[in-house]
Amino acid sequence: MILKGKSIEIDLTDDPLKNIAIMAPYLNEADQNKVFGLMFGLISGEHPPKKKAG
Repeated sequence: MILKGKSIEIDLTDDPLKNIAIMAPYLNEADQNKVFGLMFGLISGEHPPKKKAG
């Protein structure tokens, strides 16, 4: 990964949550908020209401 002209080595794992924690500091504030929103929705178990057929 290249960040502001500097090349850095990032060691990712097989655990997606750990990878998010590793990469989050490299995101801008808007992208961090998107990731937080997605994770909150997944962790809290909230899902959009399902439409009834018919």
